[in-house]
Order: sequence, then C-alpha cells, then structure tokens
Amino acid sequence: MTPTNSRPPEPLPAQVLIPGADAPSLFLMPGAVSFVRRAARLRTLLGSCVAVVVWQPRVRWGGMCHYLLSERAGVPGPAAEEDGRFATDALAMLEHQMRETGLAPSQYQAHIVGGSNCFPEGRVDLGRIGERNAQWAKDWCASLQLPVITQDTGGRFTRRVEFDLATGVLRVEHTDLRVDPYAAQRPGQDLS
Repeated sequence: MTPTNSRPPEPLPAQVLIPGADAPSLFLMPGAVSFVRRAARLRTLLGSCVAVVVWQPRVRWGGMCHYLLSERAGVPGPAAEEDGRFATDALAMLEHQMRETGLAPSQYQAHIVGGSNCFPEGRVDLGRIGERNAQWAKDWCASLQLPVITQDTGGRFTRRVEFDLATGVLRVEHTDLRVDPYAAQRPGQDLS
C-alpha cells in the first residue's frame, strides 16, 4: 500500500553540529564546506576523498572542505550551482570564505588529508582517484601561496580527522584498509 501523501525523503545535512563541553564539533559529510569564526572542532572521515583544512593562527578562524572527486567532468547535473563534492567547487568556496575575512589566503595555513587508494588493484580507472584528489589540493595551495603544514595523503587507509580551531591542532587517526576488522567476528572462519 502506497501512502497518498508521500514526499521524497529530506537530504542528509552536509554538516552535523555536535555540542561539546568546551567547543562544539562540526562533522562534515562528503561534499560539505564549512568556515568558522569561533572555537570549534571540525571533523570528518575520509577514504579516497580529501579534506583541506585552512587556519589563520592569529585570529583562530578556519575552515574545512571534504570533496569526493577532483572535477565534475562527465558527471551529469547542473554545472551552474557550486557543488562541494568536487574539488573545483569546494576549494573555490573555501577560498571565497577566506577572502571574505579580509585576509589573503597566503596568511592562512593549510593541512591536506586523505586521498587513499580505496579501490581494488586492477581497477585502473578507479585506482587513482585518491591520488588525483590529493594533487588537486596541493596545486590549489601552491596557486594561492598557501603554506601547507601537513600532507597526510595516499596509502590504503581510512582517516578520522579532527581539527581544533582554538589550538590549531590536527589529529588524524588511520585504519589500514588491508586489514579486515570484522574477520574475528565471522562464524566458522579459522583464524589460526
């Protein structure tokens, strides 16, 4: 039986605010771009995606973007709207936010995280997505003379990322994709 008053489900928010004791955390979903001018922690989870974090240490403002692909080429949809899923758009939005503060991008610091090789060997068409994503961020930072403090890219990891705007501390936690964390939980599997 189909409901007569059915509506399509609401899209998931691009970012989720998580209240905290000392500062709220903002969790960025893929495609999200956030710029904050107060104490907060910016968090995300990455595979082949890349997060670029920018921070201005004097005023302790900063932002993060989490993009999935380097560019929109061949992806259907309206190109007129900016879409944070693509580096071309996400980095342009982040740059716009930096410039709105009245400070040049070169006065910020950057951290580039992610770009893992998450796809099986032999899938040449997919295997370099992470590498291309990371290179896009490096080239963008160079074009803006934006000093890169951290480059934690490549490998076969998922990464949990947290950046504290109050202190400028970046935390990255790796989980190796070559290890199956659920293997010990599968019944009937010999682990000896």
